[in-house]
Amino acid sequence: MAIKESPSASIAAEESQIAKAVLMSGDPLRAKYVADHYLEEVVCFNTVRNMLGYTGTYKGKRISVMGHGMGVPSMGIYSYELYQFFGVDTIIRIGSAGGIGDDVKVRDVVIALGASTNSHFADQYRFPGQLCATADFRLLRDAVETAEAMGVRADVGQVFTADQFYNDNPDAGAMYRKFGILALEMETAGLYWTAQRLGKRALSLLTISGSNHRPNCIPCSCTKSTSGCNPSGHTSGSTHQSPRPAWSSRRRWNQPSSSTYRSTPIAAARRAISSSVSRLWSNITPSHTLSTTGWRRGCAGSERSH
Repeated sequence: MAIKESPSASIAAEESQIAKAVLMSGDPLRAKYVADHYLEEVVCFNTVRNMLGYTGTYKGKRISVMGHGMGVPSMGIYSYELYQFFGVDTIIRIGSAGGIGDDVKVRDVVIALGASTNSHFADQYRFPGQLCATADFRLLRDAVETAEAMGVRADVGQVFTADQFYNDNPDAGAMYRKFGILALEMETAGLYWTAQRLGKRALSLLTISGSNHRPNCIPCSCTKSTSGCNPSGHTSGSTHQSPRPAWSSRRRWNQPSSSTYRSTPIAAARRAISSSVSRLWSNITPSHTLSTTGWRRGCAGSERSH
């Protein structure tokens, strides 16, 4: 089958190489990390603009993983094109967010029920009112039930999708908390609106990598790998104690997992993203059989044999 190039020239891939369910992270190197550490029979299907995309299997389920960049416009492009031009049915965002809610701590997992926003992305729909950006109920229900069954701590509720990373309004955080917002990020509303418009499915599973009103952030410099495409955090035998108290909040359905994280804050952040979140998505994504006749194409050293 011929390579199909999307209208925005953001994706160039064979449609058959992309699974019906796609995990999406802001950072394409996080997508590579997931492919390298969790998937088998990996094929790289996209390298355009270095927005790496991979397809493989996880416990027999065919899954793709790809970066989406930062912000609603970037998410809007990649999600729309995957849904509309490459036959994708389900997108699960696996990203990071800043904690806003009083009960939300660093390394928590937040499942986004809906997204309030200051984005005007939905103006294009000319909807006669304010269009609510909400998750697919079945994915949301499965994620909550899976978290409960696996003992993964998860907050469920609203997030705020911001169009700006640096906010000049010093009172914004207090207002978000007043309305029960759990976390601040930059893509979920765009993903949910796009899925709603196209009749597709979407969910955001977010890891809290910093707090917007507590001095317990994991700095960005600690959560970024300095080794390029092969991140590693196992450099120390010391432990890092989670600041999360060992009780459940009013928005939490389950008991906490282990509060001790090996190595440095970088390892803690990676463990939160690639352990708790990956266990959730691996149990809620649809199952599709991997074709044994699929072709293989190397992508930044990702091709491998199993």
